[in-house]
Amino acid sequence: MFIFARHLFSMRLVDPDNSMQVCVRQCPTSDITTWQQARDFAVYSNSRLCRYDIDPDDYQNQNWYSSVGPCPKLPIYKRYDWCKMLCCIIFKIFKIFIFIAYVYLFSMS
Repeated sequence: MFIFARHLFSMRLVDPDNSMQVCVRQCPTSDITTWQQARDFAVYSNSRLCRYDIDPDDYQNQNWYSSVGPCPKLPIYKRYDWCKMLCCIIFKIFKIFIFIAYVYLFSMS
């Protein structure tokens, strides 16, 4: 699933830089107002809007819905323009680059 993810989904739309983000295959194209709708979206689109370790069948836990995760606060609004295309791939490459630079710098000491 994660290899084919194309969008970066932020748990907090108004402040995406300071919120948990997950890579998803697609962003919601209609508003999601209940945990059942969030679960159905995850199952049918293969795009988990909650943290990866949370099974869609466990989305009914209302304590998980917040602006910092592990699930986005309800309602989740449709996001045509809010999802950033290919950011997941760029983010993964950046993390690998940082890791290689870290290993290189500390191997020289």
